[in-house]
Amino acid sequence: MQFNESGFYICDPSDIRYTPNASGEEGLQGFGIFQLTFFGSPGRVPNAQELWSWKTNVDTATDLLTSLQQASFSYMLAERNQALADSGFQFFWPPVEYVANVVFQDQTAKVIDHAVAMKRYNGVGGGGNRQYCEWRHDEGRWAFNRLNNCDPPFNYVERVCSNYR
Repeated sequence: MQFNESGFYICDPSDIRYTPNASGEEGLQGFGIFQLTFFGSPGRVPNAQELWSWKTNVDTATDLLTSLQQASFSYMLAERNQALADSGFQFFWPPVEYVANVVFQDQTAKVIDHAVAMKRYNGVGGGGNRQYCEWRHDEGRWAFNRLNNCDPPFNYVERVCSNYR
């Protein structure tokens, strides 16, 4: 559903009927089917076409998801290379990660890089929040950082994967 169906159609600034769906998460105000909020850094807000056209909303989100997936694959390549170097070239893959109805495992169609991209879509955030999966160089091990920086924190990747059949 691209547009709000509740509210009254009157000349009231608080009326939201027939306006693009919006979230009120932490003041971010995502809009439309993909809850577009901002892009890049320092960021830009969705334009009118992205708000009012579900097709443009989906196209923009698809571009964003592609970009996040490419960045996640690059990030995980660097993490794997660091793990390889730290292990004296006795490489071991990131652990298998079971999330709701999805199994993320290297050398399959669903690699952990996809979970990293999903968390990035929802916003990794600052304040010590980290990528979904990372190589901890100082500890010599793989680690998962499942929760985002919302209040209260939640596992966005799990929310998405629980809808996968």
